[in-house]
Amino acid sequence: MALGSYKPSQQCGNSYCKKYLLPPTHYPQVFGTYFPYLPGTSFTMLISELLSEASIANVYWGTGAWFVLGLPKVGEDTQFIIPDGSLDAAARTLAAKAYIPVCPAGHGCPIMKGRDGGATTVPDLHFHINHYDACLTLDLFAKSSLVPALPELRLGVPAVDDPTFTVASNFRRESRGVAASGQGRFGSRCTPFSEDGPAVQILTPAAAVDALVYLCLRHFGKGAHWITWADGLFGLGVLYSDGAKYELEAEHSESGESRGGYEHDYVVAYSVATSNIVLVDK
Repeated sequence: MALGSYKPSQQCGNSYCKKYLLPPTHYPQVFGTYFPYLPGTSFTMLISELLSEASIANVYWGTGAWFVLGLPKVGEDTQFIIPDGSLDAAARTLAAKAYIPVCPAGHGCPIMKGRDGGATTVPDLHFHINHYDACLTLDLFAKSSLVPALPELRLGVPAVDDPTFTVASNFRRESRGVAASGQGRFGSRCTPFSEDGPAVQILTPAAAVDALVYLCLRHFGKGAHWITWADGLFGLGVLYSDGAKYELEAEHSESGESRGGYEHDYVVAYSVATSNIVLVDK
């Protein structure tokens, strides 16, 4: 089979209603690359590197990114935010380099409908990465469809003092009991990101809180994703509030003086009774 020649049948996107299994033949074996993929650090670095090599800026998002920031819960989807207008190029890149076909059912995929109750927060593109478990997906969001107010996404390593973007390898992860349900099925695969590997961009804690506030308010009470966002918002608020600050790896200048780690300077006030989510400057 020639590189990038695999074209999924319509069955790939529509066979999940009765069985959450895909025939192995729907996943090509090309040049020694075999399915299945599993969520985790290695898979995240692979996808980020492939997108970056194709000049597609990307930011790791979702429960996997929040796990990097310190929350203990990891979901079953791997999510990235990419620039508007890059979706087609990203789909071609991942089909040719990672051998992952985009789900042809799109927003009509039963997995997406089941995950979010048919709300408007489904990813712009998704890819099923494991033929033994169709619920395992790689999700791509165009920036404008998720958080339009984010600054322009750029390639490379963000500046040390960038208020919005940082890299996952900057974080020393310690287990903190913020969320109730443990690491999830794939927490053990989410090892720390190495500085020697691809630079995977994520949002800084403050930017992640800002994004989650926006999403919670925009989609309040709509779909399962709202619960995930509210859980992440509350968890990050507890984690980075007084008494639970989480620091980046300290970076040192040539003189040996520490340039310091990031310390969150917001407190999240979350009131279920009044249905208010407020970002309060400390």
